[in-house]
Amino acid sequence: MSENIAIPEAPVNEPVTIINAFSMPPQEAERFLELWQDNAAAMSAPRWSDHQPPYRAASVVGPSRAG
Repeated sequence: MSENIAIPEAPVNEPVTIINAFSMPPQEAERFLELWQDNAAAMSAPRWSDHQPPYRAASVVGPSRAG
C-alpha cells in the first residue's frame, strides 16, 4: 500500500530517515521502549477487514462512534 509521491520541492531523490527525540527520566526509558515496540507492532499489523470494526467503545456508558 506504500506509494511514492513526487514532491517538486523535495531537495533529495532518495528515502529520508526522520529521528524523533524524546526526553524522559532514565528510570522510565525501558518502559517507554516496551510501549514504543508494542505500538509499532500494532501499527504494522494487517488492517481490519470490512466486517470487523477498527475500534470498540472503551465503556458501555455514553455514546459510541463505532458503526
